[in-house]
Amino acid sequence: MRNRLLAALIIMLSLATILAAQNEDAWYINIPISDIQFDGLVNVSENDIRGVVTPFIGQVFTDDVLLDIQRRLYNLEYFDLIIPEAVPGNEERSQLILKFTVEERPVIDAVRLSGNQRLRRETILDEIISKTGDFVSRAQARVDRDAIAALYRGRGFADVNVEFSYQDAGDNSQVLVFEITEGFQTNIEEITFVGISFATENRLRGVIESKEQGLFNAGTFELANLELDRQAILQFYGENGYVDAQVLDIEREIIVDEERNRQFLRLTYYIDEGIAWFFGGVEFEGNTIFTDEELRDEILLDDGEVLDAPLLQQGFQQVSDRYYQGGYIFNQITLDETRDEARQQISYRFSIVEQGRAYIENIIIRGNTKTKDEVILRELPFEEGDVFSASRIREGIGNLYNTQYFADVPNVETPQGSVPGLMDLIINLEEGQTTDIRLGFSVGGGGGFPISGIVKWYDTNFLGNGQTIGADLTVSPQQQTLALNFQDGWLFGDRFSGGATLTVDRSVRNDQLQDILYPVFDKNDENGVPDPFQGYYVFSQATTYNSTDYEAGEPFPGVPTEVEILQYDLVTDYIYAGGSSAIDEAYLMEYTNWYVGLSFSSGIRRRTPLGWGNIGGSISSGLSLVNYDDQLYRPFSYEIRENLGVFKFENSISLTFALDNRDVFFNPQNGYLIEQGFNYTGGILGGSKNFIRTDTTLQYYRTLFDYEVSPSFSWKLVFAANSSLSLMLPQFFTYGEENFEAEGRLLATNSMTIARGWPTISNGQALINNWLEFRLPISEQILWFDLYGEAVRIVEDRNQIFAPGSDDWLFGLGGGIRFSIPQFPFRIYLAKLFKFTDGELEWQDGNLFNDPERPGSGLNLIFSISL
Repeated sequence: MRNRLLAALIIMLSLATILAAQNEDAWYINIPISDIQFDGLVNVSENDIRGVVTPFIGQVFTDDVLLDIQRRLYNLEYFDLIIPEAVPGNEERSQLILKFTVEERPVIDAVRLSGNQRLRRETILDEIISKTGDFVSRAQARVDRDAIAALYRGRGFADVNVEFSYQDAGDNSQVLVFEITEGFQTNIEEITFVGISFATENRLRGVIESKEQGLFNAGTFELANLELDRQAILQFYGENGYVDAQVLDIEREIIVDEERNRQFLRLTYYIDEGIAWFFGGVEFEGNTIFTDEELRDEILLDDGEVLDAPLLQQGFQQVSDRYYQGGYIFNQITLDETRDEARQQISYRFSIVEQGRAYIENIIIRGNTKTKDEVILRELPFEEGDVFSASRIREGIGNLYNTQYFADVPNVETPQGSVPGLMDLIINLEEGQTTDIRLGFSVGGGGGFPISGIVKWYDTNFLGNGQTIGADLTVSPQQQTLALNFQDGWLFGDRFSGGATLTVDRSVRNDQLQDILYPVFDKNDENGVPDPFQGYYVFSQATTYNSTDYEAGEPFPGVPTEVEILQYDLVTDYIYAGGSSAIDEAYLMEYTNWYVGLSFSSGIRRRTPLGWGNIGGSISSGLSLVNYDDQLYRPFSYEIRENLGVFKFENSISLTFALDNRDVFFNPQNGYLIEQGFNYTGGILGGSKNFIRTDTTLQYYRTLFDYEVSPSFSWKLVFAANSSLSLMLPQFFTYGEENFEAEGRLLATNSMTIARGWPTISNGQALINNWLEFRLPISEQILWFDLYGEAVRIVEDRNQIFAPGSDDWLFGLGGGIRFSIPQFPFRIYLAKLFKFTDGELEWQDGNLFNDPERPGSGLNLIFSISL
């Protein structure tokens, strides 16, 4: 108040100055302001104040305009003095330049601490906002003083005292000094309870916030905890029928240890338990909208059981909510009790005075600078004129938060409308960043250089229309992929989605089996003349000989006897031979695969009593082309040979069905997800790829506990579980082509999100991915600590996915940090990997802290990008 009066006085004096200096010729009145200039700026940049004064350029000069400009400049808290001057903008004096001579406030030259002996300087400075280079602000210094005192009290210094002062440092700068008198650090030596018979001391010690000093607890005393202790004790007794229990006093006995500059505390809680009461039933009066039975269902207590006061209060709130959800927000509901001391029972009566429904008169959106109003309004399951329903308002706010357009949960105000019975709904928004560029890398994949560079540009709220547009570029020596995406979640004014993706991909494979040509004699030629157009192609050697055309062991003209006949190619009349799984690099070749694809997707989303119901589908078509030197190589794969220099189509249709009850989609803490996906490739659609893929996913999330530590932080533990099954199935119909399962499209682990830390395994026909996680927030909107366990199985024969045995299971246990920012989806874990071989536990070597002389030692560092 004092500062405001001083600023007002300065403004009036400034106005008087300009008027007195120019009262002989008030030419500047009602003259347009062509520019606003400043003299005296040293630490303040013109850019910092340009936004304040720019709106006034072009306005005509009046006393009120001058007062408004000066008021806004003083509110910046950059200046101690502002003196205005009117300068002609041209010879005709038809324009005005308003020039301000300013005296800047001092800046902070340094922040000094005095008297801190028990806490480090860096620890204290981390708690304050004032920094070197900031403008001097006594208001901010007071906030910082209180923050330092709170830090000390949290460390057990109950008698701490902190004062601040500014000392002149010359050159319009000052030193901010905090004088700290620490006092004694206080730890709780003993906690006792007097007057208890129902509860034990150990049980009550577990309920309260204050803890005795011990091996696993410092026993730091915080004065604020005493009131929390009182409330926790009363809640404990109230849950067990002792609704009259009281905490009469909390006695503190201090023992000072001057040699160690510490003091110890003995806390004694004096309690009057009273007697235990039982629930005698409930009745309702005044209710006509809901029946007694409907309201009784909201009370989770049975007649005759121990009276749980918090549970009864919860029932009272649920009865009130029953009305609020229907728009009856003006009702008056009171709860009266009747005691039967002989039976130790308390009965309750709900007295209800029903009023008419409330309706929404106006929906007012504030704070949206980019997102258009219609994009916000379409997420709300109500509109102007609808019943004022508390449940629908909560649902709408949740919908807005899940769009990820806003930095925090929207704040809602509900003032009275123009007449009784009408309410205004004001939604205050703080928009977040929806456009981002992500630069990163991923580790994984087989062969060659295993690191891929990633560049992603996305705008999830393009032009404020709620549409998504983006581009993904992934580059490595083995693969380069560019994908352009567009998605609109609202078509035809409803929750119909539509989108398109264009993908261009070039990949280099260097692990393809090739054939070696052995010359052969035509078996129908009696003269034994070699046929240059036939031969036996061998990609490895074996010790056995099998053939469908010849008896085992019978010599085959021109073929070494150790070659194993594997396959007879009916198309080219060649016989393919092969052998053991250990293939020499000499029998591997390199080829390049090009792919261009276009896909279109659509879906519908509806709210159901069980959660969001989603049905989605997509159709895609692409062209693939293979290149390699056919003068040097001949692939063992018939499909690759047929694709050489020839464009081949790949066509597919996908369908997805999901029931999603998660509270926050990008960082769930409660709810579940049930999802089933189908992909049909080739078959009656035609194309070179022919397969069917199914994906089944079950996820569950639950907050196990949630304790509010401060208004900005809650200590909570979230349990998360996932179980998914993916299967590759053969096509039941093809256009006379061999049913080759798509190479490179078979199932695979990825070392980041599936079988974390394990080398990539591909060519799977079936994949099970199970994991459990326990998640603790460090900063709920930014960073979490996760512990996880994982079990993944991938098999080349889908029929073996549920077969007994554990040899092909991959297990992992680990923990680390996870960023919960959608634009920064990184996880960093330390994990221990293991598997079972012939029933024996086999720990895997880690890439950190590994001892070469101890098999299975070390941990794995896992860097994951979970998009």
